[in-house]
Amino acid sequence: MLAIRPFMRTETPIMLMNKAITGRKFAAFLECATKAYLLQQGAKGITSDTEALRRSLESEIRLCALERLRAGIPPHEVFVGTPTPEILRAGIYSLIIGPEIPFTWGAAHPDALERLPGAVARARIIYRPIRFTLNEKTTYTDKLALAFDTLATSEVVGQTPSTGKIIRGSNCVEQSVHIAKLLVRARSALKAAGAVLSAATPPALELNRYCPTCEFQTRCRELAIASDDLSLLPTIGGKTRKKMMQKGISSVAQLSYTFRPPRRRRSASNTNLKHDPALKALAVRTGRIHIVGTPTLSPAGIMVYMDVEGIPDRTFYYLVGLRYSSGKQEVQRSFWADNEVGEREMWNSCLSALKQIGNPCLIHYGSYETQFLRRMKVRYCSDLEDSDFVEGLLSRAVNLVTLIYAHVYFPTYSNGLKEIGKYLGCKWSDPEASGANSLVWRSGWERTRNPVLRERLLAYNAEDCQATQMLTERLYKLLLEKQSADSETDSVNVEGLERSYPLRFGPLTYALPEFQRINEAAYWDYQRDKVYLRSFRRKTARAGPGRRLPCNKADAHINKTVRAQEARPTACPKCGAGKFHKNGLRSRVTCDLRFSRFGVRLWTVQENFMRYQCWNCKHGVIELPREGKYGPNLQAYVVYQLIELRNSIRAVARNMDALFGLKMPINAVSNIKTSCAQRYLPVYESILRRICCGGLVNADETQVRISGKVHYVWVFTNHAEVAYVPAPSREAGVVRDFLRDFKGNRSAGTTPV
Repeated sequence: MLAIRPFMRTETPIMLMNKAITGRKFAAFLECATKAYLLQQGAKGITSDTEALRRSLESEIRLCALERLRAGIPPHEVFVGTPTPEILRAGIYSLIIGPEIPFTWGAAHPDALERLPGAVARARIIYRPIRFTLNEKTTYTDKLALAFDTLATSEVVGQTPSTGKIIRGSNCVEQSVHIAKLLVRARSALKAAGAVLSAATPPALELNRYCPTCEFQTRCRELAIASDDLSLLPTIGGKTRKKMMQKGISSVAQLSYTFRPPRRRRSASNTNLKHDPALKALAVRTGRIHIVGTPTLSPAGIMVYMDVEGIPDRTFYYLVGLRYSSGKQEVQRSFWADNEVGEREMWNSCLSALKQIGNPCLIHYGSYETQFLRRMKVRYCSDLEDSDFVEGLLSRAVNLVTLIYAHVYFPTYSNGLKEIGKYLGCKWSDPEASGANSLVWRSGWERTRNPVLRERLLAYNAEDCQATQMLTERLYKLLLEKQSADSETDSVNVEGLERSYPLRFGPLTYALPEFQRINEAAYWDYQRDKVYLRSFRRKTARAGPGRRLPCNKADAHINKTVRAQEARPTACPKCGAGKFHKNGLRSRVTCDLRFSRFGVRLWTVQENFMRYQCWNCKHGVIELPREGKYGPNLQAYVVYQLIELRNSIRAVARNMDALFGLKMPINAVSNIKTSCAQRYLPVYESILRRICCGGLVNADETQVRISGKVHYVWVFTNHAEVAYVPAPSREAGVVRDFLRDFKGNRSAGTTPV
């Protein structure tokens, strides 16, 4: 059997050189576009000790997984390295380890390629990629990276497998992944990655949940703090940030100025409060703790600060830390489990310690501890007494996150225990201490049994318990003391803040004292002209005789109210989505004239209809087509006055006011004239065509003045129909163009044609 040698992953494709997309860059792009761009530019990040340990663990697990894959395969059917495309298409080898597959977009580096059984007999060679991951559960990023390898392999081989394989965790668990739907998303992600990596400028910086394990974490966070970027606040999602950017809010400081203290209410409920990012930004800008409402912290029993460490993907807990006061000294106890079998012993020891305390009240940070208690109760509490004791612990437990989230705003970007603890003065012995790194330390200890890693985990757990204690004590002082808006204190109650009105003008400063008296006197005319003594429900002041219809449709006299037939839209005109919800009832008022043998009267109809809103893009959709507010009879009467009676636009507006009490703006009369001209344009064009197709045409021109300038109007007739064609000059070019296809007789006035 050939010995397996460790292979190094090269990031330079064979054919496409350094501009190609490699597997590492693609996986980085799925997590962060900035990380992928930095790798493309050849930037070097800071590799921490934990990151080096993680890479070492991945190499060891990869070697173990390869040993399992090689088991049962003849040595001559195993190839280590990169075969030629011809060898891949021929399907000579059953297993190819560590290949580099160049393709159109770049080069893929799958951990291995496995030939599907029976492929040679069917004369269809199909290789499926295999990837290794240290995660105990397969993530969506792992699946898309597998789809990336599949795209490269299928392009070279010519056949696409239906599944890929992922080997995950320290136990090398094999998982088959259906690849068909992932290929579509992988192609779209490839296009997006290609656009980012080929751009001349880096993408917009955006901190996310992958930053704690990134090698460029320090660099990006320094840039974000320098620019006061909104992504420093993790409670603001990507869509919310885009909306804020559209409003011109691009920094934490700008966001802080949008906060408005809530109105004081007598029956304010603390349960309805939500986290306010603007208030968090205000706390960061001012450097003071802000408190909303009246939060309470009243533990029932002896306070025990608890912190639990585990591996969530395996639902395995290996370390429990308890910290409490015994007399005048603090007691720190830790309970450790070497493996899943030792978890029961760890829990029994922890349960005995809690029973010895008497009436413990667990104080923890986050919901991980209560989840731990519920699972331990199900797994190991077969005794009714133990089960009732755990139920009592759960009922008295205090989660500090629920207290802080909507009530207490520390001047920190996030509500993480590490960040708040550092603000309060807590220190961790290991600068790399975090929940993500603790998983790597535990994996390293399980494979090497290195006591240094075990001590690092115990210290990290104990320091978390101490930070929880310091945070609880600080919260006690905050809730007991009286907060005010005084700048000398480090905490302020939001109810004590004055409401600001940024749209109001500030106090005026006058260059001369006399200007102030002049400005005050200017209000006298305003009060005399604009302020009325209202003794009735409606204002009775009128500008002229007769009833007038106000422009506001809410005050108009409605003759008839109709309900439009509901026509729910099928697709959003903006984004194409098909899901809508009703967004209230709207109305449209149409003014028209009603003719009868007794005369003419104004007739106002209110049409009620439903407005819909797109569920996806929030675009409003109205079920009725857009129409004017004036009916066809009224428009015809306006045109009659303009053309037949030769009234001016202003005269028409005055006539409508005097006859019907309808106030029509001048531009409304002009718009009616324009819309009617557009409506009769097809009739006008048909008249022109009939004149041109006839046997006789008479043409003449006349001079007119439009807006003070001289224009000409050509008149064409066939003794049955007449058409007028405007022209800027008296030249006969208009006649020639009009009569280009005319075959009959023509006559003209003074101008030859």
